[in-house]
Amino acid sequence: MQYNGVYILEDFVDSNFLLAVEYTFYWEDGDRDLPPSAEIEIDKAYLNDMDITEFYWDYLEEKMDAEVTQNAHENYNN
Repeated sequence: MQYNGVYILEDFVDSNFLLAVEYTFYWEDGDRDLPPSAEIEIDKAYLNDMDITEFYWDYLEEKMDAEVTQNAHENYNN
């Protein structure tokens, strides 16, 4: 199964900036023989309206991975 979502971080520097990370969250619920599994793929990252996807992958992904993954886990059933 898959879920497309957006993680938004507002006011991370000051009120003039908004960071949005678009992602695709894939998961399998698992069964008696296989454990559940999940994977997240970052599709795009924007600072305000500017595409910063390459910058995100190079400098921010490692720092923000836990927050984006938590957002995906909290929202995929909604």
